[in-house]
Amino acid sequence: MASEYAYFYKYVEAAIRSLGEPRWRISTAALAPGGAIQCGCCGSQSCSGDEGGVTGIQYMEAMQNEIPDIFDYIDFLASHSYPASGIGYGFNVPYNQAMPGLTYFELELKQINRHVQVLITETGWATSVPGDPSCTQDEKGQWTTQAYTNPWLSDDTIMGITAFVLQDEYWGDEMGFGYVDVNNNIEPVYSD
Repeated sequence: MASEYAYFYKYVEAAIRSLGEPRWRISTAALAPGGAIQCGCCGSQSCSGDEGGVTGIQYMEAMQNEIPDIFDYIDFLASHSYPASGIGYGFNVPYNQAMPGLTYFELELKQINRHVQVLITETGWATSVPGDPSCTQDEKGQWTTQAYTNPWLSDDTIMGITAFVLQDEYWGDEMGFGYVDVNNNIEPVYSD
């Protein structure tokens, strides 16, 4: 799949550039930071039985194996730097344990061996994802503010950060990623 995506991206990138609009900036889609092949699911930062799966880094490497210079065709890096205690596992941990995930973009930059700006296109804490540690809405707000302060806004490589979801019944309200609930009530993370 990575090789097909590499060819697809290169084709689409060339087609977009052929339109001649100098203001447009192009990047590959952000890749998932990983997923567990096996989840110990004990509700803490790392569980006996956790086994990380394929990460976005490995996917990028497979793209480069097919087209070695594929990342020479991006203007910026899109990243999903979620709070996690490991690479590809241990998501939704408190801020003081989350730096491996919050700085995941650094591993991606190392993989492509380029210095480009980064747009974090998904991130955030959730209050109630099954199998992950839970947090309160207040903690979600405090930890998000801390993450914006360090590492993101203190890094001039970061050009922008967007939450996973602003408002949604399932991902926002039920899983707890939202900044505003479906009744338009603002969560602390929105105003912290």
